[in-house]
Amino acid sequence: MLGKINSVVSVQEEREPIFSHGPDGLNLLNPGRFQDLAYDRERCCSFTGGVLAVWWEVAQQENLIGEKVGYIEMSDKDSLQIKSNSIWRASLTNDNQVNHRKSS
Repeated sequence: MLGKINSVVSVQEEREPIFSHGPDGLNLLNPGRFQDLAYDRERCCSFTGGVLAVWWEVAQQENLIGEKVGYIEMSDKDSLQIKSNSIWRASLTNDNQVNHRKSS
């Protein structure tokens, strides 16, 4: 990650061929994958749901993560997606129970 970044998110590298819609049908984004090659410029990543760090000024903008995004590779199992207040409260309760057991 060169230069200044606005945020850090969790991603998982896609190791299969990825396509996008184009004017003439599907366009292959990472053709090296058909030859079991992983070129840096062809690497595609999917968001696993974690925003690990973001500058306050960036978070207040319309685009939550900003334009310059850093990343950490993390599996779906290691990433907790919080999409509602109830999930957030449950995750805090679970963390408190784990921390309480450690201190006992």
